[in-house]
Amino acid sequence: MRWCAAIVAPAITLGCAVGGTARAQSPSTSDLERLEAAIDAGSLSGVRAELDRWLSASPDASPEEVGRARFLRARVSADADYARDEYLAVALDGRSSYGARAWLRLAQLDLTSGEAARAVEDLERLRTDYPKSPVIAAAWYWTGRAEEARGGLDAACAAFKTASEAARTSGDAATGQRSDLAARVCSPGGLRFTLQIGAFSAPGAAEALSKTARQAGFPARIVNEDGLAKVRVGWFGTPDAARHLQQKLRERGFSVVVVAGES
Repeated sequence: MRWCAAIVAPAITLGCAVGGTARAQSPSTSDLERLEAAIDAGSLSGVRAELDRWLSASPDASPEEVGRARFLRARVSADADYARDEYLAVALDGRSSYGARAWLRLAQLDLTSGEAARAVEDLERLRTDYPKSPVIAAAWYWTGRAEEARGGLDAACAAFKTASEAARTSGDAATGQRSDLAARVCSPGGLRFTLQIGAFSAPGAAEALSKTARQAGFPARIVNEDGLAKVRVGWFGTPDAARHLQQKLRERGFSVVVVAGES
């Protein structure tokens, strides 16, 4: 009797029985290439199960292959915490090229969840651990986005400029275009926006609020304008860029409005 069962179509065939005897087939890099192509195309059905089987059936796989498989498994996971753990494991392992991409994904997750400062740290770690990675330009672009989200417009502009230069060097045209577009808010003399959390005729009240904001982790400053001491946080190129930090301030109990800021 000859028979062979495929687990999921198109799936990794883990074994065939010939004359009643099981013969294991070793998963290969081509399986990962096929699965990654399926993910890129949005065909996710059965992919997570195949990746689980690939990892369990590949004890002798190279660190590059294992890193790739775990990175792909994180990409298809519906559980954000699980995905984060997988990305972090790949990033910290340091033995595969997918570590850099894992740090990039972690930064994007952190930025989406409102943790811009942690995203900046993730991207700094990426550049330190993987200085020759092809995603360095993208890392600088996302650093710009993270700095922008936490109100550091000058730092964001510097990151966008570096991203554009790195993209030209590496030939990453897509990142170069995104960086140049993002950097339009950095034009000298352009209008800036800021978050205002209070305006007082008494300087002491402004000092007290500014101190409270700084203790809560917000880099507040006092601007004397129109006869008032105004307490402000961050600089932004557009009002929309300020929304993230505005929400975080509100969550900490501050009253916040977006205003055109001092140059």
